[in-house]
Amino acid sequence: MEALALGLEKQVWGASMRGDAGADRRLLAGDFLGVYAAGRAGREVHAAQLDNGPTVASYRLSGEQVMELAPGLLLLSYRAEFTVPGATETHRMLVTSIWQRRGGEWLNVFSQDTEVIARA
Repeated sequence: MEALALGLEKQVWGASMRGDAGADRRLLAGDFLGVYAAGRAGREVHAAQLDNGPTVASYRLSGEQVMELAPGLLLLSYRAEFTVPGATETHRMLVTSIWQRRGGEWLNVFSQDTEVIARA
């Protein structure tokens, strides 16, 4: 299950690296809910970020944990480190995504990003 969930999640990251809004829309459910520091977003807002090109230049995922919440319903939690185009600063966050099998395909129905804050 971990390989499946991680492979699905990497497709979303890949769409962000390519600036592929269409791929992003196909991976997210119509009722997708994203929860971020700037607020909540549905599928169209999430995908629209890519209308002007890539939002991620590089990324690395680690510490993956998967829980099967029910048949056809997976929760994936991991740490992401990434850079954005034109910048060198590395952003770090903890991400939790829920993937659901609907009509024979896996769709991202929920995602929450939590910024990792360095401790003194």
